[in-house]
Amino acid sequence: MLRMIGHYSYGKSDDKMAKRLKSNFLTKSPNEHFSPYVKFLSYEQDGLFLGYQMMANNSSENYYHIDRKLHNACFITGNIFTSETNIAEYIMAQQKKHGLDFVRNLRGEFNILLVKKGRIYLINDRLGLSPMYIYKMGKAVLFCNTAEYLIHSNKANTIDRTSIAEFLAYGFVPEGRTFILDLANQEPGSIVEASKKGFRSKKYHTFNRLTNNSLGHSKKLELVKNKFNEAVRVRAQEERCYSSLSGGWDTRFILANLLELKKNLYAFTAKTKEEDIRISSMV
Repeated sequence: MLRMIGHYSYGKSDDKMAKRLKSNFLTKSPNEHFSPYVKFLSYEQDGLFLGYQMMANNSSENYYHIDRKLHNACFITGNIFTSETNIAEYIMAQQKKHGLDFVRNLRGEFNILLVKKGRIYLINDRLGLSPMYIYKMGKAVLFCNTAEYLIHSNKANTIDRTSIAEFLAYGFVPEGRTFILDLANQEPGSIVEASKKGFRSKKYHTFNRLTNNSLGHSKKLELVKNKFNEAVRVRAQEERCYSSLSGGWDTRFILANLLELKKNLYAFTAKTKEEDIRISSMV
């Protein structure tokens, strides 16, 4: 999925801003080269306007789900590792069963917007690999995967001089802030909640620097093995798995973990025109 852009009001807000955002999204045409492959969807509910841009294919419908009867919805950009076909329905079912704690088990590079009876939840992946810029404006919040669109939609942007000074000092702007006041990238591994009661953000994952100087050699090997096994497991959800086998350490390690997970495995080796293969055939 390409992007989402939204405006949510949890009090008295600038109605002209919401209308301008909606008008710009619905009337702005995509690049002519990509227009046959892109489609748009708009959603409005309880103070929320959302514009959703997706690829024009059948699989894109698996990334959003709207339950108009219960006033609930789910929209996803990016990629979530799961064997489920309809990822949006799966996310909504997991949220209903486990609450927001379900996000701790998600892997991938993604942004999720959950709409639940007047509340919205913006959720990103653990490392914040998929951007979501959030613009707080009085009693309203704007959000989009690209900051430029939010900046162009607001006619009263204020330069954040502190951020500019920090950029000149450090070479980057800390904490996801930008050169525009109150416009920032969502903190990695966080859930942003907005409702009629207000706006708040909380962390569900904290990246801790690994200090393993005191670990023995066997413990280090065990640590790497467990981490790699988890990485393979979350990506190999299907019972039947296909894996390339070049003979290198990486593919053999993946193969060993798939066998340990008792997957129905099909491994293959493909002949290529790479230089090392050509040389090895001459030896």
